[in-house]
Amino acid sequence: MLALHSGSTMRAAHLADVLGVQLGALRATVSRVRRLIGDDVLISDPIGYRLDATTDTAAFVDLVARGVAGEGIDCFDRALALWHGPAIDEFATDEWAAASVVHMEELRRVAIEGRGAALISAGRVGEATAALEMHLADHPLRDRAHGLLMLALASDGRQAEALRVYQRYRHHLAEQIGTVPSADVTALERWIAEPTTTPLDPMWPTRAPSLETASGTMRARRLPDNVPTFRSSFVGRRVETDTILLALRNGRTVTVVGEGGVGKTRLAATVAAQLVETGLQVWFIELASMNDGADLVGTVAAQVGAPVLNALDGLQGFIGNSHSVLVLDNAEHLLDDVADLVDILLASCPALLVLTTSRVPLGIEGERVVRLSPLDPQIDAPELFLARAESAGAALRPDQRDDVESLCSRLDGNPLAIELAATRVAALGLRAVIDGLDDRFTLLSGGRGRDGRHRTLRAVVEWSDRLLSPHERAVFRILGVFSGGFEIDAAQHVVHGGGLSDVSVLPTLVALVERSMVVAEPAVAGTRFRLLDTLRAYALEQLTLEGELAVATAAQAAWVASITDAPLDEWMTRDGHRRSLRLEREVDNWRCAVNHAAATNDAALASRLCGVPTGLFLWGRPDLLEHVETLDRLMLAGDAAAVGVGRAGPAYARWGSAWVMLDLIALDAACDHFDLCVPDDTSGIAATMRSAAVLAGGDVRAATAIRSEAICDPRTNPGGRDLTTAMAVYGACRFGARELVADSWIERARELARSSDVPTIRKIARVAMCWVLGDVDPETSATLLHETMADPEPIPMFWDRLTDLFVSRFLTVSAPPDAARHLLRVLPRFDAGFDSADAMTLVTSAALLAENGHRWADDIVASLAAAMSSQYMATMVPDIVERCARGRVLAGERLISLVRTALEEVGGVTANADHAADASV
Repeated sequence: MLALHSGSTMRAAHLADVLGVQLGALRATVSRVRRLIGDDVLISDPIGYRLDATTDTAAFVDLVARGVAGEGIDCFDRALALWHGPAIDEFATDEWAAASVVHMEELRRVAIEGRGAALISAGRVGEATAALEMHLADHPLRDRAHGLLMLALASDGRQAEALRVYQRYRHHLAEQIGTVPSADVTALERWIAEPTTTPLDPMWPTRAPSLETASGTMRARRLPDNVPTFRSSFVGRRVETDTILLALRNGRTVTVVGEGGVGKTRLAATVAAQLVETGLQVWFIELASMNDGADLVGTVAAQVGAPVLNALDGLQGFIGNSHSVLVLDNAEHLLDDVADLVDILLASCPALLVLTTSRVPLGIEGERVVRLSPLDPQIDAPELFLARAESAGAALRPDQRDDVESLCSRLDGNPLAIELAATRVAALGLRAVIDGLDDRFTLLSGGRGRDGRHRTLRAVVEWSDRLLSPHERAVFRILGVFSGGFEIDAAQHVVHGGGLSDVSVLPTLVALVERSMVVAEPAVAGTRFRLLDTLRAYALEQLTLEGELAVATAAQAAWVASITDAPLDEWMTRDGHRRSLRLEREVDNWRCAVNHAAATNDAALASRLCGVPTGLFLWGRPDLLEHVETLDRLMLAGDAAAVGVGRAGPAYARWGSAWVMLDLIALDAACDHFDLCVPDDTSGIAATMRSAAVLAGGDVRAATAIRSEAICDPRTNPGGRDLTTAMAVYGACRFGARELVADSWIERARELARSSDVPTIRKIARVAMCWVLGDVDPETSATLLHETMADPEPIPMFWDRLTDLFVSRFLTVSAPPDAARHLLRVLPRFDAGFDSADAMTLVTSAALLAENGHRWADDIVASLAAAMSSQYMATMVPDIVERCARGRVLAGERLISLVRTALEEVGGVTANADHAADASV
């Protein structure tokens, strides 16, 4: 460090701070160095230390300056001969050396270009051309180098090649950073094209590109010397880089905002380096080490080379009208001071651009905010992890890609966390690192060569946490109890229920979003908020340390119960569906609430969590049956009066899973369980469950009779009766038993198709009427089908998939190609396993292919019959026994691949076509 600043005194306190040692240890080190190199070389003075010695860096700077001043090619040759490898190689990644490395590298580029200009002036254009082409291969955005190469080629009689160099350069600039060559290079291109009409500036061969007019005189701009460089590769961020460059082109101040460790500094340095390549003056100022905003102006002035006495005036005068860029990195802890300085500089320096990185926007007029999201856990994040793991000596296999993606997802795609995890793989192995993420703050620590804020994952989060006000910190802790996100009403309920009744939640939530502690994501139902997994782990840890975890968790469980706690009679009402849709968005929070009920052995809470919205929500979710069983055990052990009819919830939750799995035995068992819990049901749920189970066994008449009894029972609530009516009309007509349907049912279904305020009933009634009118009024039938498919109002997942299934079955009979296209649209929703909630889509696909005599129908039907209930398959595909005898049983992935290809053939689409091609239906 002293050698880099030879002849200048460096403050002892600064040296100790940068090196991370105490002053006593620094003095001891200086004493040892002095014994090695001599007292007359390492000098102490009252404020610090100075090295009085001639260094090759100082000699290099002097020789470059003399060469630029016109002393000849020899100065450049001697300067470049001093280079023996990368500048300050062993310390290049250390923060204290990074600025000097960039400075020396830039001077080297200036020396190469200056030597090229001198060679052209001396008539040695062949040497100049070769040197400049090699230089541009490494630095393709150097403006002056392109101009010099063009001039060398033109001077050698190669005007066409010179013009091609300009065209390539112009296209490259437009694609990479959205700008154009400088006025000097453009003027040179015009001179080469028409040398008799455009005078060439005689200064071109010798002048440095950093000379520009200011106040009517020529003055030299300070060379960029402090843009940090990195040894490791820069992964991803192409879109973000282009976005920032475009924002700087269209505005004067851009702030890159994002969570700690997301890569703001690295991205800003990459953008700055590209701006340097275009010839702009760039100053990169690191603010993280500053603690006092009062020192801001002086620090910025000193680092750009402006006078530090009356620093603000000196800074304004130094920048003046120059086209330059000021990068202020890590400004969040000095936000007001940085905002004030940027405002002043933008007003007084009309050509200045400012790029800031922060965890919070500056909030000034004209500011363009670019929010930096984490890396994609499936694309860029794994690439970064693999690159860093390989650098650390780890050898990963191609079949571990899924594990790598899982790890990156659990780390929220945060580049710093991913890099820290990658360094652990060589020692621990990938699986051990993934398992260790439950204690990620212990695992991901000790990043060497990083500043204190980024040395550990905990340090990154603590830095952000310290910037919060006390009530923001308290709200942030409580929000950690949410899993999978939350909405504003949930945050208000839980924060107030967690003991912060006097806190205004909305403005605090806005502040947390602005400070990158909470993520706001647009959704169909409105904005959802969430804490990234690492921030949530920290929030829960702080909740535990503050003794607030139990209260906050109870408040969260009570909020979930406020959604689920609705009686059975509300199951086919708008409110019941609204609650069910909300619960689908809160599935992770529901899991947490169930876990809280189990941890506290709270049977009453378990009963509230099993209200009718839970049943609707759980239909078609076999992955949640474990939690259903937990609730059932709690209620079974609890007080019968407190539990009430809550145990009916697990009964029809099991029924929904059994139905999508076509498990007839489980269907009957679930129906029996529900009848025991609710022996005198008036909601219509029991009739729906029992009739569907009977229909799955192929007995249309018995299923219709059960529905008829519920329809005619005056005690059945209106919603249950309406759904049962629509299902009765659909079921009987679908299986060719129109004679079982009363005319009054059809009239009611017609009315429901037009005006029911429950979207599930309305959509099923429309499909039912499609079957009724299919032969007698095909035009109206087609209209109703289109209305069903185009209806934008959401319905619970199970009923949404059921409606898709009903539509597919109707199209299978009326328009097989349209049915195939519709099935292709819904097919990608599930994986290759047979336990999917959309397994019925496969059954319907098999029926379509069998009815159309497709060549693979035997194999597909046989595979599905082996995996599912053959009795129900026999209802869908009558000759199933014969087909099973002929067909092969295929593995799941192969089966679905064949189904997809076969549907494409029937639907008349190609494998690359848009599977939403059923717009004509």
